[in-house]
Amino acid sequence: MQTLLDTISISPVQMEILRKGLLDPPRGLEQIEQTLVSLYKAMRTIEPSSTHDSSSARIGRRGSFSDEGVGSMRALQERKEEYRSGCRAFLARLRQFLNNKFQSELTDIKRDAQIAQVNSGLHPRMIGHDKAYQAMWKFAGLITFARDVDGDEYAELRKLYGEVAKSLIVEEVREQIGAWKKIAKTPTQEEQDLVFNVPEKEESVTASLGARKLTVKKSIARIRTGGGSFGGGERPSPGIIASNAAFAGAFGEIYQLVFKEQNFVVEFFHMSSRNCSDFVEFVSRGSPETRRLNDLGGLRTVEPDKLKAKVIYEYMGDLFSFLLQDLQCMVDWATQSDATQGVGVMYAVEQKMATLDETDQEFLAKMLQTLYDRLAGLFVRFLEEQVKAIEDTKVKIKKRKGVIQFMRVFPVSNSPLLLQPSPLILSAYGIGLRGQNRRTDLIRQAQLRVRRAQRP
Repeated sequence: MQTLLDTISISPVQMEILRKGLLDPPRGLEQIEQTLVSLYKAMRTIEPSSTHDSSSARIGRRGSFSDEGVGSMRALQERKEEYRSGCRAFLARLRQFLNNKFQSELTDIKRDAQIAQVNSGLHPRMIGHDKAYQAMWKFAGLITFARDVDGDEYAELRKLYGEVAKSLIVEEVREQIGAWKKIAKTPTQEEQDLVFNVPEKEESVTASLGARKLTVKKSIARIRTGGGSFGGGERPSPGIIASNAAFAGAFGEIYQLVFKEQNFVVEFFHMSSRNCSDFVEFVSRGSPETRRLNDLGGLRTVEPDKLKAKVIYEYMGDLFSFLLQDLQCMVDWATQSDATQGVGVMYAVEQKMATLDETDQEFLAKMLQTLYDRLAGLFVRFLEEQVKAIEDTKVKIKKRKGVIQFMRVFPVSNSPLLLQPSPLILSAYGIGLRGQNRRTDLIRQAQLRVRRAQRP
């Protein structure tokens, strides 16, 4: 009985620490954690079901004390109410503190990003969040306590971080895209002429002009099938890289941000089934200052718990709800003035998709698949219109008939995909990509045309 009383007894001094103790200094944070350990053990003794349940989704409020078991003892009723109110008061205080902490740490990221942008050289770079992640990690023990004793407060803390982080991430991503666009060049007239254009219908002309001129005309406005056109007097911009390389550069930086952000929130909010330790076990690993965050730079295997995988997917979907549309807009920009740039864009996306197989990055994988399917659809439409333009282009004077000689050339690029087309490009004619029906005959015909055109 004495042991039981010692376990469920929390002194007024300890409760005062929870009400007024400092959360930021290492010593103050460690005192609060030790006090919470005593409170946690008391809560678990009075009502075991009120604390950690690794199989639950923690959707409802679970930090209440029932009147079952030891909690039904009349002598504990008053103390039980005191612990309940003290726990909720501390969690409300923690929420306010973390709100300020999240904002201050993420503001520091923005400041560091401005400094890094000045010193980034020719190619823009996105500043990493690792410094902020490590600064916030020392509060992971308090997050574990909230998860184990009150599902509602735990959900509020996740939502709070998402709201603060999203505003920064949106700004970072859009600044990064804008920076890469600034260093991209507009294709020259010579590069534009590499694309075989659809011949315009012959306008009515006098008989004397018709006898001397061919009827095939090149229209810059019809060179592109991706919807792009040039206004009168527009000139190439003085950029340093092609638009597909600009997309690949921005996309690579954003890709790193997304998968590292997921790794952090999964660790910080203990969202994975691999982290099934309760609050006492987590705190016993050491003081807040000595606990170190796991490496966030690697991809993790598939989450075995489907319910937790769904929670992670939905959380990332809310945090990056804007990203797919922003990337699609950049794809449109990259291919607007030159549809052949879509080849390099597809290659950049395909490279990243290949790294996500059998990983827990479900949100990122599905988003890239959606982007990839749209790209493939646009590219096959471009190829089909090119084939149609070639077939419909003929000399129409009386004494000479036949198909005009042509050469299909992709723009110069360092991309291995352009130097040696992959099955992706060859199959694009039938874009039954990834399980859909392929137009095999059209592919073979296109390959044959290219070979004939390349003969001396």
